[in-house]
Amino acid sequence: MHMFRGSAWAILMRWCIRLIGLVSTIILSRVLHPADFGLLAMGTLMIGLLTALSRFGEGQLLMRERNVTREHCDTAWTIRLVKSLVIGVILASAAPLAVRYFREPRALQVFYVLGTVVAISGLQNIGMVLVTKELDFARDFRFNVYSKLVRFSTTVPLAFVLRNYWALLLGYLINAILDVVMTYWMHAYRPRLSLAKLKEYLRFSVSMIPLNFGAFLAGKIDTFVVGRIGETSQLGSYNVAAELSVMATDELGMQVSRALFPSYAKLLEQPRELAEAFVHSLGAMAVISFALGVGLAAVAKEFVLAVLGTKWEMAIPFLQWLAICGAIRSVSQILSGSILIVTGHERMSAMLIWFRLALAAPAALIAGHWWGIAGVPIAVTVASALVLPFAVFAVTRAIPVTYRDIVRALWRPLLAAVVMTLAVRTYSAVTSSALLDLSVRVGLGALVFLSTLLILWVVTGKGAGPERAMISLVEKRFTRT
Repeated sequence: MHMFRGSAWAILMRWCIRLIGLVSTIILSRVLHPADFGLLAMGTLMIGLLTALSRFGEGQLLMRERNVTREHCDTAWTIRLVKSLVIGVILASAAPLAVRYFREPRALQVFYVLGTVVAISGLQNIGMVLVTKELDFARDFRFNVYSKLVRFSTTVPLAFVLRNYWALLLGYLINAILDVVMTYWMHAYRPRLSLAKLKEYLRFSVSMIPLNFGAFLAGKIDTFVVGRIGETSQLGSYNVAAELSVMATDELGMQVSRALFPSYAKLLEQPRELAEAFVHSLGAMAVISFALGVGLAAVAKEFVLAVLGTKWEMAIPFLQWLAICGAIRSVSQILSGSILIVTGHERMSAMLIWFRLALAAPAALIAGHWWGIAGVPIAVTVASALVLPFAVFAVTRAIPVTYRDIVRALWRPLLAAVVMTLAVRTYSAVTSSALLDLSVRVGLGALVFLSTLLILWVVTGKGAGPERAMISLVEKRFTRT
């Protein structure tokens, strides 16, 4: 019960955050220009790279540790603080190199400000990790939603006043300061400097750093390629398309995986129950990921033109492929994320991520060279799909699930998504209003997806799965009324 309640809170949290983020992106895209987003993307790419190189997995070790002491918490906080200060200094020092790589002189200011943001964020209270460990997802929900609301309420007004990338930078800076304040307001723990458990974290990081670094590169190698071969405005369009695809699926998978981690840990001594919970979680995420990711790809053109505006037209082909890629990665995250780490198969998880990188990196470079930026998202989508069979193999070796169990959880949502796409793309617009056309296509897609999913479920015998959970919720709702 805690597992599904935690997953529900994680999904609700991400939807709320992504809804705020979507509204923010829509407003900012109307006020600012693609090049402004491209400048910010340059800095956040380097932050992600440096963070992945130094991610000790301190939060994950705290959640996995059965007997957490104050020394564990203080050491984790000290590691985060030192790491953030070092990254901030490196980021600021690397600003001249970034100017040369991206061929953009304004990157100098971006890197200085974002270096300060990273240094400040290291002061956050480690007690918020304990919130997740204690399965207090309601408080975790409040913190993340409050944080997003703060960024929205500062960045949007600044955009209307400044009309350039400085609105995005100052929004990040103000948000970092207020996030630190909120973590101490929302949790009573008061960390102190300590390295008493440093050896434990170093042992854990031996497996976690390659995993986290590989995961970052595998997820961002395409953006690095675009940043090198394209203009600042093209990078901005690509990055916004990537962010929109992440809003729909990819990050949802990561956050649900994060919520499932402590729940999986509690079932380690009950392998059958763990396997059953995994299959149910995979089926539910497949429904959400294929519906949102493939659905967004199907209406990418209408969405960009109606919501972002014509100046973002170059983002359409990017969004079409990246949305599908996001759906694949979301499912892959459940397959090879928390379940492998919590069962002690970190090395296997890292191997899968580096395998995806080994496919995606040369594919993106070759596609970018021969077909330009338009070929890059196609290359990384194909690479992500090729990794799925290997992820399935890894899971069957970690817990008592079979190939049949996994295929049974995935095939109905996948087929429903294909039927939905055919219906949406076959529909001919009957209105000149871009927003109304988008609304009709979204409604049609949702209706076709749910109908196909339920028909397939009935035809195959109404077995256990997300469809049964949806029917039960509807029945309970009507019973109450």
